[in-house]
Amino acid sequence: MDRLTEDLLGLARIDRGTFEPRSIDELLQEVVSLVRYDFGQRKVEIRERYGEGLPLVAVKPDKLIQAFLNLLRNALEATPQGGRMEISAVARRTDDRMTGVSIRVTNTGSIIPEELREKIFEPFFTTKQEGTGLGLFFVQQIIQAHHGDIAVESDPSQGTTFEIILPAAEPSHAGATSDVG
Repeated sequence: MDRLTEDLLGLARIDRGTFEPRSIDELLQEVVSLVRYDFGQRKVEIRERYGEGLPLVAVKPDKLIQAFLNLLRNALEATPQGGRMEISAVARRTDDRMTGVSIRVTNTGSIIPEELREKIFEPFFTTKQEGTGLGLFFVQQIIQAHHGDIAVESDPSQGTTFEIILPAAEPSHAGATSDVG
């Protein structure tokens, strides 16, 4: 089991190399375009709200797209037909500078019980009959490799929200080599 876990971790690991400064709203719009048909099929409304003047984020685009796709597909599966999902991104600031971006994915109609919230990012933990328990684990690994964080809130009146915090790309390091791995 340990060896399998290590092998699987390798799949989510981000190779050393150049991270690109990218617009997070453009990446999110690309991801939404990839899943829009699935949302229509399930009759789930998808709304996008992106703040103006978002800072660039240093990313491995393919990996971050993989994480967002996984998160959106999980949320779609958990949203009942006729439900709604909202994806938003806003700048995070301290005093007079932007420090990063907060991305929120909220879906209606699904609740994650409090006792399960700490477990959902563990490898092989799943509540799905045919799930592997690796989807959210990979999402968390990719977000952490981007020096970010992910958290979940779930409330019967609001639905479930995953919040991802990613740091802004430093202008002096845009395109620099990273030791993430």
